[in-house]
Amino acid sequence: MITNQQSNFDQRKWMEQKSKALMVVASLIANMAFQAGINPAGGVWQDDQTEQSQGNPSLNNPHKAGKSIMAYHDILIYRCFITQNTIAFVSSLGTISLLISGLPFRRKVFMWILNGVMWLTASSIIYSYGLSIGFVTPDREVKKERPYAVAVVAWSFVITIFLLGISGVTKKWWNLCEIGRAHV
Repeated sequence: MITNQQSNFDQRKWMEQKSKALMVVASLIANMAFQAGINPAGGVWQDDQTEQSQGNPSLNNPHKAGKSIMAYHDILIYRCFITQNTIAFVSSLGTISLLISGLPFRRKVFMWILNGVMWLTASSIIYSYGLSIGFVTPDREVKKERPYAVAVVAWSFVITIFLLGISGVTKKWWNLCEIGRAHV
């Protein structure tokens, strides 16, 4: 028979383990997003090539050193990439801040909210990864392989399994609530 005190201890231990795991994952994603932000796929220009610096007014691709090559070649992909990457970076930093803030995350609801934020974070970093891979892959290979499509299908599969697991947990919780109401 499990006592109430033992149950509370097990729940606190579970929450502590979840907090540590979330901290590690959030830190890794923040690091990945930061690195991808300062050095996006395709790199950055190493030189200045402006009309003035080259003395050539018909320069096809003027650019400045330190600017993203991706942004010069496909601004739409770059905007999507930088948006998703920023979401991943900010949400992972938010998770880290909440975990180290000392707020009392003793309830599972708060931990589930943080898990939801981490799903958003992971989804964003996966999307930005797919955009990066698509950008650096030669056009003829992208049309054959579609690496971003593979990432989306794989991630959709993982999310489906997660949602099915959540629905099972929710159903079990709901059944317990119904049993509790019947005894009242």
